Amino acid sequence: MTPECLRLGTNLAAHGFTVYLPLMFGRPGAPSSALSIMWRLIALSFSSKWHVYEKAHTSPIVNDLKRIREEIVQRHGRVGVIGMCLTGAFPLALLEDQGVTAVVLSQPATPFMRITSAQRAALSISEDDLERAKRRVFRDNLEILGLRFASDNLCQAERFENLKDQFGTNFTDLTISLSDHPLRAHSVLCGDYDNTPMSATRVRFECVLSYLDKRFDTKVSNGANSGSY
Repeated sequence: MTPECLRLGTNLAAHGFTVYLPLMFGRPGAPSSALSIMWRLIALSFSSKWHVYEKAHTSPIVNDLKRIREEIVQRHGRVGVIGMCLTGAFPLALLEDQGVTAVVLSQPATPFMRITSAQRAALSISEDDLERAKRRVFRDNLEILGLRFASDNLCQAERFENLKDQFGTNFTDLTISLSDHPLRAHSVLCGDYDNTPMSATRVRFECVLSYLDKRFDTKVSNGANSGSY
């Protein structure tokens, strides 16, 4: 939960949403560095709650997120979920609950093994979770947003092609092209986010806001829309 992650939560809250940020590892507000990221990834590689190298296994920590999801749905009636990097595909495993009405997959980075095309396309969730997600998406005609940089080596094009194959027109690919952002980057909404008006990442954030506004149509006093994220 880096300062950039907290900034995203603050920006969403300023728009009128109730925001929950589950802390799954690290210290709240601690800045990230190349060294801290390396040590964290090593630790998660040996954690029983994370399957960061598996192509088709859902990390057990998702069970904790399901309990949090149930609490939020009980409080608010519905919830939108944004996954990023290590948690990028987790929202798909949470779609079984009718209360989940918005899903954003931002640069899903696992599995870490990206030698074969199948590994680069994999989502690190189980086949059962994927099938349940597909049934829910097609039954309720839900839209899924996908964010990534075209220059990203952690979340490569094959992964989004797989998502298109799985969810068809219900998956909206918002990849930032090389012409819009030629430099190597990974984190669309946090670490590599540029809030400059009309920047590629600012445009994508506004797309996310518009998407959430459509899913959560309860008006608040300032004219923004309210929901749980």
